[in-house]
Amino acid sequence: MPKEPIIPEVVNHVEVVTRLGKGKGEQVAFSPDGDLLAVASSRGIYLYQTEAPEKVRYLDSGSWASSLTFSSDGLLLASGAKDGTVLVWGVASGERLRTLQGHSDSVQSVAFAPDRKALVSGAMDGTVILWDILSGERLTTLQGNVTSVRSTAYTSNGQALALRYEDSAVILRDAASGEIIYALPEANDRITSAAFSPDGRILALGSNEGSVVLRDITSGEQLRLLQVGNSYVSSLAFSSDGRTLASGGREEITLWNTATGDQLGILQGHSWDVRSVAFAPNGHTLASLGSIDETVILWDTLSGKRLHILQGYGSTVEDLAFSPDGSTLTWRSSSKVNVWDAVSEEMLQSLQGQSIFVNGLAFSPDSSTLASGVNEEITLWDVSTGKPRANLQGHSGDVRCLAFSPDGHMLASGSADQTVILWDVSSGKSLRTLHVYSDYDVTSLAFSPNGRTLASGTRFQIDLWDVANKELLRTLSGPSYFVNSLAFSPDGKTLAAAGTNTAQVILIDLSYLDNSVLKGPKGALTTLTFSPDGRILVTGSDDKTIILWDAISKQPLRTLEGQSDNVTSLAFSPDGHTLASGSEDGTVLLWGVR
Repeated sequence: MPKEPIIPEVVNHVEVVTRLGKGKGEQVAFSPDGDLLAVASSRGIYLYQTEAPEKVRYLDSGSWASSLTFSSDGLLLASGAKDGTVLVWGVASGERLRTLQGHSDSVQSVAFAPDRKALVSGAMDGTVILWDILSGERLTTLQGNVTSVRSTAYTSNGQALALRYEDSAVILRDAASGEIIYALPEANDRITSAAFSPDGRILALGSNEGSVVLRDITSGEQLRLLQVGNSYVSSLAFSSDGRTLASGGREEITLWNTATGDQLGILQGHSWDVRSVAFAPNGHTLASLGSIDETVILWDTLSGKRLHILQGYGSTVEDLAFSPDGSTLTWRSSSKVNVWDAVSEEMLQSLQGQSIFVNGLAFSPDSSTLASGVNEEITLWDVSTGKPRANLQGHSGDVRCLAFSPDGHMLASGSADQTVILWDVSSGKSLRTLHVYSDYDVTSLAFSPNGRTLASGTRFQIDLWDVANKELLRTLSGPSYFVNSLAFSPDGKTLAAAGTNTAQVILIDLSYLDNSVLKGPKGALTTLTFSPDGRILVTGSDDKTIILWDAISKQPLRTLEGQSDNVTSLAFSPDGHTLASGSEDGTVLLWGVR
């Protein structure tokens, strides 16, 4: 951990110390021999040994890895990135062999030709590029559709390319000339996923209506209609022999016999949409990636049992908080609360309740209790055991935000029901319900350092409450749209507020109720926090940047860049030595003076 505090005099020496989390998972793929499982994520690529997944290698792609594929001999791995680049890796060495540049947007699909001499990549800019692997040169660029490319595949003989687009168009092209051989008729339902059989003869198309259509790729004839149910189909994969098809949907994976259309079984283990599925060459080991539950599961499809669960992947990081003693760092994601050791930088535990969606997170001042909001309820967790010790009920709308009073005796919760409830932490009883005079959700809360004042934010509005008398003191004009972040300066004299869709921070002098405005350079601000000594105000925005401001002069000191997506949360360690930043990329960066 950093040894000195982050103060204005040393901001030019602030650097990334480490990154926590494996990032947001995008796609899974097995090597041709089945020995390796590759996972593409916002942080890069992870290679697991299938039989011993605790043994893992990390390939730093330098950008958000959005797609990947192995060559037919397993010697090469290609990955597409959100920045439009395509990387070719040596699997054995982990060395980056080629960097291919030609797309202007995220590369959604990559595929090797059967002879490994060429590679095709499709991107959100609507272009398809064929590359010469040996030289790294672009062979040709295929255009003709204005929507993004979602899937690319070679037929088994390598002579044709099958392409699926965002608008559900499916086109077969000659791999040499690029000429269109055939275009499948437009589907009535929106196509949400696609997979090509290993021999390149059958195309499976999943829809938002919960059906899978199997089509002959050359004639377009419908061979089978598989009815999954009410859930839309989010991912598809054929087994290596083409006899089995796996379709991922809401919370489960369905296995199908492609010859008969019969359902073979259902695998249940994910808590929301299954983003990606892939069969191992043995035909019965399946990997699945959950979109919300942040896990990769290896299955034995014959028995339906889970072989391994690979954790550490994440979704958007919200409500970062150091424990008051600085020993742990917590944040919430869509499905759970993550607790990390701030010194060893290792995950200690994940706290998960009955719902997969967590809203709001707050640490008690004595570091013993975590509060998290789930739907209309609040759960109080014992940090030492990781077990819930109380559920607080009283809201009629989803909980949006939480804050402990400085003495830890009181918890405030803001909700979509336009109320703030003050709770007695020891008894779990409601002390008072404060009604916000607004038709909108309460989206942010902050106690003053002395605990006498509570600030609540909603749309265009900030309310200041007298905590002792539980009465409204005054209502202030907030930033434009919803107030998404509030923070008192450590001396309690200034309240900082940021709102969605604006690059401005409003600083409110609570002695005179005068406002001053800090204007960021571009992106809308998403989060803010003061350093423990109050000398620095830090803001994060949706342009992936963090700005350190001098809280006295109100001038920007330094802009930090390092997250691969929007910055969503910020927190200082109690000693001021470490700044934590969370992002939509599912990772947390720890910054310090070096």
